[in-house]
Amino acid sequence: MNRKNFSLKDIQLLSDHYSQAGSAEPVALFQIVQGFYPSGHTPDSVRPIPVETLIEKIKASGNFLSLPEQTDDKKPWLNSMREKLNSELLALMSERGNPASLSLDSDFTFIQFEGTTEMGPTTQHRKFKDSEITFNLPDELKAEFENQLQRLKDKEELANQQKKPLEYDDALAKAEWSLAIRQQLDSAIASEQNVHITEYLYKFCEKWDELIKIPDGKFLMGHPRQKDSPPHQEVIIEKPFLLRKYPVTNVEFYKFISETQYKTEAETLIEAIVYHNGNLALHGSSEPASFSNPSLTPDKNAFWLCPDGQPDSLYGKHSHPVTQITWNDAKAFCKWKREATGQTIRLPFEKEWEYVASNFGKMDFNQFFWDEDRAVEFCNIEETGVCGTLPVDHFPENEHCGGVAGLYGNVFEWVEDTKNLPGNGRNSMSDGLTYKIARGGSFITHFKHIAPWRRISFIKSYCTSFLGFRTVCEDV
Repeated sequence: MNRKNFSLKDIQLLSDHYSQAGSAEPVALFQIVQGFYPSGHTPDSVRPIPVETLIEKIKASGNFLSLPEQTDDKKPWLNSMREKLNSELLALMSERGNPASLSLDSDFTFIQFEGTTEMGPTTQHRKFKDSEITFNLPDELKAEFENQLQRLKDKEELANQQKKPLEYDDALAKAEWSLAIRQQLDSAIASEQNVHITEYLYKFCEKWDELIKIPDGKFLMGHPRQKDSPPHQEVIIEKPFLLRKYPVTNVEFYKFISETQYKTEAETLIEAIVYHNGNLALHGSSEPASFSNPSLTPDKNAFWLCPDGQPDSLYGKHSHPVTQITWNDAKAFCKWKREATGQTIRLPFEKEWEYVASNFGKMDFNQFFWDEDRAVEFCNIEETGVCGTLPVDHFPENEHCGGVAGLYGNVFEWVEDTKNLPGNGRNSMSDGLTYKIARGGSFITHFKHIAPWRRISFIKSYCTSFLGFRTVCEDV
């Protein structure tokens, strides 16, 4: 995020507009922070503002009736006030035809992204004070009016508390996520370091950590004739469980890495496998990209944070499924999550995955939810033409699979099970290598290969650009 594309004049101009359009307390916070930008200082010379200093200024101003008394409650309150301020600034800029805006970051200093703060023409509307509205009312109506006004204010306040400014959050996450990557790679310059960035991203990643209750039941698993299928037999799901609605995202895996300092196997033991869709071979050509010459190549620079080997691989992809994850890496994530929550967290068993993916056994093995034309509206597969991952919540929700999203396409998903050798039932071991099963297909999978029963197996220390995971919680 660039701190050099605005001036003190920009801040003052925005302050003048915002004071007429914003809520009282966020406007007051804006003006207090503005006071840390004295004349003669450039905006990028202002250091992070300590929370304690800001709280003292807020208390001294006397403009914040909602400031909590308890010390532990003050910081969450201040962050919620910051989010409300930024949401209002975004709305103000959008109203003027400019979706970019000056914003208050987690250091409580101003940042700006994707544009300028230049104001477009707007109509100024005078705001009337409540006292002006009631001045000429008869005494018998004033009380009723004030009661109605208070009810409206209470309703608006409740709506504001319940409203989550996800549009703003997503915009700020994209801006701060690239900085988080650079900090993780030790490539961030001193002037853009932000020690509070993880705190915001940790809170933001909760958006995709949603669990859906799966009922117990039984279904007919597998396909009677296909070789890339588990045995075709009736299977019982003995008890309910909780399945993640989405695959694990990059920002969630970032939290895991930041808290544990875990090193993935691609960073320590193996070379990650990078998928190239053919664009490189067509570089400099006027012909459109195609799948005519895809390749899988090892890359010593690739790992979860740089899945194609480039340091900017994940810019803008905080909500994409994490990739370049081995089965062992996925299990390490489960262990961390288990210790952090006190719950029994693991990978899904293959039968659990297929039970949900087959709409709890309601879909016949020869059927699928959509034909090829409609499948691209709900799945990121080869025919979708994206040639890479998409956000886990990119596609609209549908009535299938109990609300669990992204089971087909985008990335294959590791499951707990080990591949068995045909005939003898022994776990598949070849020269000491263990093969684990993955399900669901990916962005390189052709529609004809998408099916709830279809399985693929990889060495458990394998990782690539189209392989991720989701988790199960046993504690219903």
